[in-house]
Amino acid sequence: ADFKFKRFFRLLAFDHDLLSFVDVTLGTFPIVLVTNPKDARFLSSQEPLSRIAFSTHIRCLVFSDVRVVSVTFSLDGREVKDMHQAPGEDRLFVAPWNPHDVGSGLHKIEVVAQDAK
Repeated sequence: ADFKFKRFFRLLAFDHDLLSFVDVTLGTFPIVLVTNPKDARFLSSQEPLSRIAFSTHIRCLVFSDVRVVSVTFSLDGREVKDMHQAPGEDRLFVAPWNPHDVGSGLHKIEVVAQDAK
């Protein structure tokens, strides 16, 4: 990320000892950071990757300067499903999933957040 010239910053989060990040342009909202499952482009043998196979929820952090109205996800471009705010958490949104139902190989998760703007 390049804050000085392009006004980019990097948002990082740890979720069950797995590091996720997203590069963001300053002032762009909403910001979505998927924390589970971890983005395959950034897998590291130094992390406990086996935890992904036993996870029970897709998780993401959503940041906005106004109220978040909805968060949805789709897997491999199929059915769009709602994500719900985790109890007691302002920014954490979750949806149940079973990683064994998706099969092996690479898959694409798309998360869309809409805020009140």
